[in-house]
Amino acid sequence: MTYRKTLATAFVATLALAGVVFMATPSDAASKPKPKPFTFTTKTVLVNRPDSGGGGNNWAKDNMTRTLVMTETAHNTTTGIYSFKATLSDVGTFTTVSGLTPNQGAPYAGKRELHVVTGKVIGYGTYTFTSSRLPVAGDMPTRSTTSNPTGVETTGEWYMQAFPNGTRFDANNPGIVNWIWTYTYNQTAKVGPTTVDLAEFWVDSAASGGGQLPADGNIDGNKVVS
Repeated sequence: MTYRKTLATAFVATLALAGVVFMATPSDAASKPKPKPFTFTTKTVLVNRPDSGGGGNNWAKDNMTRTLVMTETAHNTTTGIYSFKATLSDVGTFTTVSGLTPNQGAPYAGKRELHVVTGKVIGYGTYTFTSSRLPVAGDMPTRSTTSNPTGVETTGEWYMQAFPNGTRFDANNPGIVNWIWTYTYNQTAKVGPTTVDLAEFWVDSAASGGGQLPADGNIDGNKVVS
């Protein structure tokens, strides 16, 4: 065994002097798995959250479950800055309050709520941003009852609540984008011998100027049959 090993060693040394290079193959070395990106998910119950419309007033109160999912996309080890993408989604109900309807664009300008109605709301939006720290699970509220959301309680800055005090965010972060919230209510009623489905909808989205176009619909409760 010693003799064979010596010959093998001499053979390799001879090839090395001749310019032959041995390259390692993937099977020669154990490949290290890439670390999984940091992902953070929270859920918050929103209670009687005011919902604003095109007239600048709150046209409804929402009761929803809000889910926030954030995923780290990069980490600059030199500056310590983290990059994230995030999605926010809402699912729940709305109940109208007296005042102007949500769509105040033509032909709905001046329209007011005629009846109190309750319907379904579903919403979605995305963020891209940078931060100087990672989020902390215990920092995000599990329940929110604020009647006047400001600062980090607003939907545009919602994700910031998940980070510890002192976290720095890039001032050029775009906030929430590609957002859309859809509101619908339905009522089944008897009109003579026929049962009909009476419904209204309103679509509030970034693509439609905040739900102020004719095609975005409106909700004023005028289809309610008492």
